[in-house]
Parts: sequence; structure tokens; C-alpha cells
Amino acid sequence: MKIIYFGCSEKNYTVVKNVIRELDFLYEERLYLEQFIKFSSKLKKEILNTDYKKIYIISIEALFLTKCLKLVEYIRNNDWHSDIILIKDGNVLLTTKSFNIPKIFDVITKSNELEEKLKMDISLICDHLDHRKSFNYKNRDMLLNIYLEKILYIYRDTLERKVMIVTDNNMYALNMDLKDTFYLLDERFKQVHRACLVNMMRIEKLDWSNNRFILDNGLSVEMLSKHYRENIEEEIFRH
Repeated sequence: MKIIYFGCSEKNYTVVKNVIRELDFLYEERLYLEQFIKFSSKLKKEILNTDYKKIYIISIEALFLTKCLKLVEYIRNNDWHSDIILIKDGNVLLTTKSFNIPKIFDVITKSNELEEKLKMDISLICDHLDHRKSFNYKNRDMLLNIYLEKILYIYRDTLERKVMIVTDNNMYALNMDLKDTFYLLDERFKQVHRACLVNMMRIEKLDWSNNRFILDNGLSVEMLSKHYRENIEEEIFRH
């Protein structure tokens, strides 16, 4: 799980790092921490990427209260499933009921118990992870957890010799075979081409005459083979 820390306080960031380092050994899913000290195009891209769940830890200081709350609102407007933890100065009057932003996991006041409270919050989140089915892949250089419902289709790029996972907002390149990818998916994914698997729940139309399928977001992909037509139509009829 990715944990994003936003704030200028290096002291708070050090506390967060220590907590992540301690908890990382307790969970099968690795915890990764990334720091941002200002709103940037990279942070915006991360917020808009809802393919996987994240934890946002926002350090709020009195001087930057308005900007921080606008960031929290932006996160929640674009990413409903990730969790948000706020760390505030003692002189900042702020509670989960004092501002109109839903689904804040916790508001922690900076104190000597900050590390213990953060540890408890992150542990609770990790212990109750969203159980929606995910595509999980990891190697030496990459850790990937994507909600299956977010995957549109998967294909083999013959030039790059990689498997490409296409979601609503992103594309991921993996060093693995397409057949091995298939075993990490569930029954909603069907092979429609020798080099392509598609999420049938995202299909709007199968255009056999033009060897293409059209997705529910309007995207048209020319990777539909009549070789798989009988099996696919049997599956559709069964459901």
C-alpha cells in the first residue's frame, strides 16, 4: 500500500517513516512512503489515479490551514476509497466535525503520543483493507495492486515484449507472459484474441465484423478474433 505524506514538517515526516518501517514487517502487502511538500503535477496525478487504495497523511500547520483543507477536499472529491489522516498543530482548532469534508479517518494533535496514534491508525486501515478483488504483482523493481474492476483489458505488446494492463486512467507494463497474467484474474476476464484479455464487465459491444470490441468508456480496440467467438458467446448466453 502506498502512503503519501504531505507537509513541510520534517519532524512529523520522521515519525511517519519510523512507523512505516516498524509496520512494514507485519503485513504481507508492502508499505511504501512518498513525501510531498507542495501541490505538484506529480501529486495531482497520484490523487487522480484511483486504480489502488492509498493512505494520505496530511500535516496541517496554522499558517497553511486553508491550503491544506483545500488539498484534503480535492483528494476526497477525486478519490473516495483512500483513507486520510490529518496531523495538526495544537493551536489549530480542527475536528472531523468542524469542516465539511466526509470520510476523514482521524485527526491527530501533535504530541508525544503521535507515533503510537499513527501506528494504531495505519494498523487499523491495513487490518481492514478493502476486500474488492485486486490484481497483485511484484518483482524486484515493481509492486502493483490494481482493483480488477478498474482494468479494461490486457494485451501483449510484441514490440516491447511486455504485458500491458490498461485501466481507465493508466497503463502498466509488466515483464510476464499473458497466460501467466490470466491466472491472476477472475472469471470476468476472457481471452478475445491470442494477445488480448478483456474485462467482460466493461464491454459495451463485440463487433465481430470489424474484429474489434468497444468498451463502456467508448474506447474501441481492434483485438477481437473470431477464433474465440463461440466460447465467448456461450459464456454470455450462460449469464
